[in-house]
Amino acid sequence: MQDILSQKEIDELLASLSSGDISAERMKEAQAEKKIKNYDFFRPNRFSKEQIRTIEMIHENFARLLSTFLSAQLRTAVEVKLLSVQELSYDEFIRSLFVPTVMALVRLEELGGEMLLELNPVLAFGILERLLGGKGDGAEKRRALTEIEQTIILKLTGRVVNILTEAWSNILPLQVSIVGLEVNPQFVHIIAGNEMVALVSLEVAIKGV
Repeated sequence: MQDILSQKEIDELLASLSSGDISAERMKEAQAEKKIKNYDFFRPNRFSKEQIRTIEMIHENFARLLSTFLSAQLRTAVEVKLLSVQELSYDEFIRSLFVPTVMALVRLEELGGEMLLELNPVLAFGILERLLGGKGDGAEKRRALTEIEQTIILKLTGRVVNILTEAWSNILPLQVSIVGLEVNPQFVHIIAGNEMVALVSLEVAIKGV
């Protein structure tokens, strides 16, 4: 049901308000009775609440699978937790990232789109040190990866993406391929900056790191 007022009805309402037939207080009460939700037409929601909840459930499962995988790879206890699923513009996402960062561009073959997998540099170097036999405690680094480090991270990312497709398999079978790594997010233009995207944030805690 929609409430639409004609110009005549609007004029009569304003006249009644001016004459005192209808008080301003009564108008406020009438407005309070209506449930009005603000909608920003410049930032339209792309995902429904049900879709967001589905994404949350998928990535909660992904976090559990990834915890098991990383614990085995790094030979130490690793806990991965889903922090949040947010909807924001692509520009906002890009501006939130460190430079340099570690970002893998992943192509979703059937969907004809791309997905970005971003790894915080501190976490990336911590993982690299563990994989290379270190303790991972010297991970506070802010530099681009060497070619050898990129090769190791690419291989690891391939395994992580396979786990992600496993987590999605009951909802949507995915065929993916890794296009490459990027260190400067400003150079990654997969969609228009004002397009809305889903940002899934995970927390990775590595024992001793």
